Amino acid sequence: YTFIHCSKSDVMKLNAPNYYVFPGITQMAIVMSDEHRANTILQVVKEEFSSKFNVDIEKIYERRRCEPFMTARQVYYYFCRKKIPGMSYKKMAEPFGHDHTTVMNGIQTIQNYIDVKDPYCYDLIVTIEKRLI
Repeated sequence: YTFIHCSKSDVMKLNAPNYYVFPGITQMAIVMSDEHRANTILQVVKEEFSSKFNVDIEKIYERRRCEPFMTARQVYYYFCRKKIPGMSYKKMAEPFGHDHTTVMNGIQTIQNYIDVKDPYCYDLIVTIEKRLI
């Protein structure tokens, strides 16, 4: 399970079928499986990319190397690695039918964008980061 700290308002935004809420002083923690957490990350990435680029983001599952679909997959890999410690590269690649080397390369690509604050997707990465708490 993964522990996520967030405000009460963020809990209400979550559409999670199986989660547990533990009241705290200023925050609440939600516990969900790594698989559900990965699905949540994928959903947020798809929503943000669809909104920014006005595209049918379901094409993210096609084996295309064109933008913004490839970058959306890479951002998904990056946040899975960052938010779900111990998740294997193979598991991250499953939704898209890729292998672990594709995931490793994608994570490094996004890290490079972040390091140089690339105008193409840096703001989008920051927005996704905020949504993922």
